[in-house]
Amino acid sequence: MNRKTGSCLLISVALLFLLVMSHASPAQDEGAPWEQLSNNEKKVLHSYADRWKQLSPQQQINLRKGARRWARMTREERQYIRDRFEVWKKMTPEQHQRIRMKYKQFRNLPAEEQERLRRTQDWFQNLSPERKEELRRRWEHLPHSERSGWWERHRQTYPQRQSRQHMHRTP
Repeated sequence: MNRKTGSCLLISVALLFLLVMSHASPAQDEGAPWEQLSNNEKKVLHSYADRWKQLSPQQQINLRKGARRWARMTREERQYIRDRFEVWKKMTPEQHQRIRMKYKQFRNLPAEEQERLRRTQDWFQNLSPERKEELRRRWEHLPHSERSGWWERHRQTYPQRQSRQHMHRTP
């Protein structure tokens, strides 16, 4: 895997991981004792059983939400997440921090800009490997002064998305 493909992959993994781990359910203000978790939650979160009491209520809420989301996923979606998480685990703390920072910047963008970026990502992900590589090569050789305005000039090039299914893509 080349460096650019790896970067796109890592960003996808990080966004998904952070999305699952960063959103708490507004209906829940406190964590729950391990004994109150459903059987499905216990099954998914079994590796946390011994230290569940040491987790903050917010961490418990986030983990439970992720476990419920996991239970709703298809086998293919779960495998996609497992594969991406393996990549995440191999990253350095500096890479994790950089991705978290980029994710925070993304979340601070207006909704329209987030949607445009998602649409662009979807468009790129659906290209053939050859076309992706061609675009990467062209981008790498483009002077910085030309890169800065490129996205604005090509905004209309990307088709409108019908629906957002970035978490349901198969590799």
